[in-house]
Amino acid sequence: MVVRYPKILAWEDRFKRSHKDKPLVSWGICKCPNCGYLNKHKLNFPEQAYYQTEVAGSVLWGWNRQDVCDLRDYLSAKDRRRWQFSPFIWRVPAKFKLAKHRDEAVKKLERLLKEK
Repeated sequence: MVVRYPKILAWEDRFKRSHKDKPLVSWGICKCPNCGYLNKHKLNFPEQAYYQTEVAGSVLWGWNRQDVCDLRDYLSAKDRRRWQFSPFIWRVPAKFKLAKHRDEAVKKLERLLKEK
């Protein structure tokens, strides 16, 4: 479930550069159901990615469930031409798209989707 807290973190401020030459910073909301803590949090990807799995010694991750589903579908597809315009798929490292890693990646993504 995605919850927005515009008073804490405006929607358009989720991805910002502190300076034009600095890397993009991703921000999210940290919320504790026990103590009620609620504040913005600088996200560190892929280490803090909710959807992540290890494939061929590297971390394969997605921003959200839909990205993981799209990646699984792309890797298992026989015809990948329909995915040529997907910005998320473009950013997936080529290592994971190689035929020798595809089956392992698809199995691990399926397992990840069942767990979460």
